[in-house]
Order: sequence, then structure tokens, then C-alpha cells
Amino acid sequence: MKKILVTLLASLTAFQLGMTTVSAINTDSNIMQNDYLTLYVGQDEDNICRYQISANKGNLKNDNDNGKNLMYENFYSSYTTVVVNGKEYRFGEGERVSAPTYNDEAKTCTAVQKFGDVEVTQTLSFADGMKTGHDDMLLVTYSAKNTGSKDVLFGIRIMLDSELDKDDKCVVKADDALLNFEKEYKDSIPQQWSVMSEDGEITAYGKILTQPDSIAFADWSSLFDKKWNYKVDGAAYINDSATALVWNNKTLSVGQAEEYSVYYGVKNKATENSNPTESSNPEENSETENPTESSAVENSTDNSVTENSTDNSVTDNSKENSVTENSNSVFTGQDTTLLSTLIVALMASVSVIVLALKKRGGSKHE
Repeated sequence: MKKILVTLLASLTAFQLGMTTVSAINTDSNIMQNDYLTLYVGQDEDNICRYQISANKGNLKNDNDNGKNLMYENFYSSYTTVVVNGKEYRFGEGERVSAPTYNDEAKTCTAVQKFGDVEVTQTLSFADGMKTGHDDMLLVTYSAKNTGSKDVLFGIRIMLDSELDKDDKCVVKADDALLNFEKEYKDSIPQQWSVMSEDGEITAYGKILTQPDSIAFADWSSLFDKKWNYKVDGAAYINDSATALVWNNKTLSVGQAEEYSVYYGVKNKATENSNPTESSNPEENSETENPTESSAVENSTDNSVTENSTDNSVTDNSKENSVTENSNSVFTGQDTTLLSTLIVALMASVSVIVLALKKRGGSKHE
């Protein structure tokens, strides 16, 4: 019952946001959005600093991704691992220096935590990662600084759990190969990759900004359970796709700072007069990905694979991503009437549920 109440309140908040502008920031609801994306950042103790994105309008020429998930919708599923002198932490488990804070002008959300003598800053912002003129990707950046009096060994892993609408298996493509089985790249790391829903309607992209020591495409459950030093199993079928970028343990001298960044989001065509040499990858010149195109299929056993029928789902979703498609104008006329009707209905539903909760009690199911 409480979960339904949370969903209704989230939907009401989304409508309220829609009445202003898609570029608005609402810190009360932990939401930042622009024309393309909506960012959610966890504030409660269990999910502090973890993040999730969905498309707002996403790819402007593809209505199929409007309001749809690009990452799994529960905060816990994607996380960043911080390693200091061999001790492993999830970002969010450190000493809190600064809680997630939105900057309206910079369009960023920043959080700072300390792990021993290393201060780590997480900055989430919208950026034109693939094509100039469209801030349609989330730029994830971690800055680590040794504030102590001794050198330390520091490593970091960014793990992204892809989900396109409700499809969290996805079709993964990297280095012009479709990946059915887990694969790790170390020597020749692809600088970008794509994940596409199995119905071909939604595509998301990743792009490296800071060169990692390795990148792994693997089953989410394996990466989630092993937060550091996961050994990729080339015979393991990817039933729930996730990506892990790893920067190995290296010495961080006293006062030294290092930065680690990756893009994830959608891709629109470059605006006119943009740099014609901004991309040398022919894959970027196509608007959509085709999982059946003539490319190499990564397969470590045989070429006839039966998809695992076991439902590899996790916990029941506690958050519905209800994002209102919007332009840079307020609602008018019939839109206002419809909106008012929906809000009244939502508020009435909330009132009924609140009364039911008072009578019945109960605990929230995660």
C-alpha cells in the first residue's frame, strides 16, 4: 500500500514539473531534467548518492524512448566501487562530506565522501557526449584526492546497469560485435558501446572519456555480487546486461588528484556547423542500431544459443519513472483541463490510501 502511495506522489510531482519546464531542477524530488534526460539521485541512507536516468524526449526522432528507463529503475542496482589500500567500499558508504546537491546554473548534482584519507567527489551532469549541440548523455565523473600525509593505493570501478523501458537484458554491441556472452577488454578497449532493447525500439550508448584499464560487459548479478576483481566468464550468457569500467589500483601521492569519467545516454544527430571531425567511428553516423546486421557475434560456445528462461529479476520496483513529455512552455487550454483532472484523481487516490494505511498499518515492501 505504501509503495502505491509513493508511486502516486511521484507521478503528481512529475506533473508539477511538467507545468514549468523540462530544464527545471527539483531538489525536493531528487530530480534534474532537460529536454533529453531525467536524472534521479538517491538521498535516503540505503541509496545515498546512487543514480538512475530515464529518457525525457531522448532521441528526438524516436518517440519510442520518451519517458522510458535507460538504467534499471531502482537505485541500488548501479553503483561505484572505491578501493583504498585494498579496502573496498561502495560510493555512498564513506564518511559524508557533502550530501547530493543540485546546482541549478551548472546543471549538476555533486556529492562528496571521504574514504580514509581519500576525498572522492561524484559529479553528475548533462553533456553532449556523442554529438555537438545535444546534452543527451549523462556525464559521470569521480575526482579522487589524497588529503592525507602518506601515499595510498587507489582504484575505482563504475558499474552501470542498463535497462531500456522494462528490458534489462538488452542487445549489447561493442567493437562491431554483438555480445551474447560475457567479455572483458583490456588491451584494445572500445571507446564506445551500445545497448538496444530486444524489440529494437530503444537504444542507449556509452562512451569513455577517461581511459580505463579494462571494461567488462557481463551479467548484472555477477557484477553486483562481486564489487571488485570480478573475473569475467566467457562461457556465461548475458541474461541481464551491465557494464563495468575499471581503473586499477595505483599510487595516489600526497595531495595528488585524479579524475575518472564516462558518458551514458542517447544519441541525436549533430547540429549544423558542428565539428565534422568530431567522430571517426562510422557507427555514429547511423541513427539506429540493428541487432541483425552483418557483424561478428561474440559466442564462446556455439552459435545457437537458447536464452535462459529463468526470470533474472531482482526486487520489486519501489519507484515508477513517470516523466511527462514536455516542451519549454507551460500547459494551456485542453492540456490544463486534462492535467487538472489527473491531479485531482491522483490526490483523491492518495487520500483513500492514507485512510486505508491508518486503519490497516503495515510495512513497506522493498
